[in-house]
Amino acid sequence: MIMLPRVPEWWIFVIAIIKLGAVVCPVPSLLTPPKDLHYRINAGNFRMVITDCENSEKIDEISEECPSLQTKLITDGGEKDGWVSYQEELVYPAPVSHRKVSMPYTNRTRATDPMLIYFTSGTTGGEPKMVLHNNAYPLGHIVTAKLWQDVCENDVHFTYSDTGWAKCGWGKIFGQWIQGTCLLIYDVWGKFKATELLPLIEKYEVTTFCCPPTVYRMLIIADLAKYDLAELRHCCSAGEPPLNPEVIKVWEEGTGQRIYEGYGQTETCCAIASFGCIENKPGSMGKPSPGWHIELHDEDGHPVADYEEGRIAVSLNPPRPVADCRVYR
Repeated sequence: MIMLPRVPEWWIFVIAIIKLGAVVCPVPSLLTPPKDLHYRINAGNFRMVITDCENSEKIDEISEECPSLQTKLITDGGEKDGWVSYQEELVYPAPVSHRKVSMPYTNRTRATDPMLIYFTSGTTGGEPKMVLHNNAYPLGHIVTAKLWQDVCENDVHFTYSDTGWAKCGWGKIFGQWIQGTCLLIYDVWGKFKATELLPLIEKYEVTTFCCPPTVYRMLIIADLAKYDLAELRHCCSAGEPPLNPEVIKVWEEGTGQRIYEGYGQTETCCAIASFGCIENKPGSMGKPSPGWHIELHDEDGHPVADYEEGRIAVSLNPPRPVADCRVYR
């Protein structure tokens, strides 16, 4: 389990854990020890926790009640009782064998092997669900990055999200790096002010931008004309109910860019989206992503007629959508 803010070590350790063939579980730094962390560590039987000095006290408070937890590592600071120090290991690394292996390396991960665990936000009531993704999950986000966020190797992409939620996997690592895109990472300290993002978009010449509807609602309060957002060419939104037309209208008037909405869950990649290659209808969720068979069903599980409301139903019949997951309650 890795609990770090938006610092370089988060990306270093996530990639390293995946390359080892282990399972990584990112969680938000704002979680509390008595309930949130205790429940997650025991639910996932996590053997190791990676965090920083500021959050290490939370782990110490509950570690004796987590029988699976064997190793604790801090990424900053020096020695701490009961913890492995990443900074110390960088100076005095453990010995590494350099002998050549004559036999071919066969212990490779398969696409169906487990790779990543997310915990849902718990908005449906009860304890958060544990969602296990396999090694195909990063490939599923090619659609997210290439078709919905419209990124390429010449872009600077900025997704605003915490490292502990699935939105980070959507916009801050997998699909964007597969596309060769540069990522802008901004670590927030103290109380967040949405207007802090506009000078960053201007200064670093962000070309593609993604944030939740709540942040867009705060951004349009600012005087958008004060900022040079000429490099910005594609904007997306996901993570909450769709934006109201007024926010979309004000943002487009201030930046010249429409907002392309997307839909998915912790259990999925981008399942439905308003893609850049089709007409963007404000307020519309768009079309099913390539490789996804989606219908709208009534309460009895039957497809509804055109222009009728229904529940989103994703077909899991072969072939399943890329980025298979298993949900544990």
